[in-house]
Amino acid sequence: MGKYDQVPRPYLFEVPQDKQTHYEAGDMLTFDLRLFGKAIDYAPLFVTTFKELGREGIGKGRKPYRLIHVENRDEYNGKQRRVYMEHESGIVHQPIVITGKEIIERARTAEASGTGKIMIFFETPLRLKWKGKYTDDIQFHVLFRTLLRRMTGLLQFHHDVAPEWPIRELVERAETVRLVAKKVKWLDYDRYSARQDVKMKMGGVVGWAVYEGELAEFLPWLKAAERVHVGKNTAFDLGRIRVGGM
Repeated sequence: MGKYDQVPRPYLFEVPQDKQTHYEAGDMLTFDLRLFGKAIDYAPLFVTTFKELGREGIGKGRKPYRLIHVENRDEYNGKQRRVYMEHESGIVHQPIVITGKEIIERARTAEASGTGKIMIFFETPLRLKWKGKYTDDIQFHVLFRTLLRRMTGLLQFHHDVAPEWPIRELVERAETVRLVAKKVKWLDYDRYSARQDVKMKMGGVVGWAVYEGELAEFLPWLKAAERVHVGKNTAFDLGRIRVGGM
């Protein structure tokens, strides 16, 4: 395990941002599921699990549901293809896989247009720890250290890769990137635990920040973070970020 107190989960959920938490009978809930590394091979089992979980029920009172439709979405070209349809047998297609190489190539295209300043949107609560405490001071090097740790863990545990990055040098360069503007607030996120039958608070930072400096080498990391999220409790859709140009 090394410095990791737990294995990072090779999946995460992305849920609608309408903040709806109560659904009546007949309502539709749509969400995204992202799989990483070896978990991609188990995509059919995830579909089967969601079907079985619907029979058992979810949420307070264990309300049942039906899994109606599962599809792949290619985020680069917008194409979609069906994976599963209720009342049809089997899994039709395997998942569309986005590779690190594709992310890097697209980040390099953005580099060509200049990346001296970027804006990062924190779309769901970002839980950053710095010196043992959660912080709302979103300095770039703190964000990058957290992302570096997450990417290393995903590669180590789920891709069987031991990355040999020049960590000290990367962090030193990240420390030169300046936070020049921000509009953030701390937002408490309530999560209901069916196992413990309690609501749990998981607060974090939402809003946006503008960073300035030598950012080109960090852009692939940030574009990867759009897909793997960053910070604590990412499996529950926390730490979702979006990178914008300036």
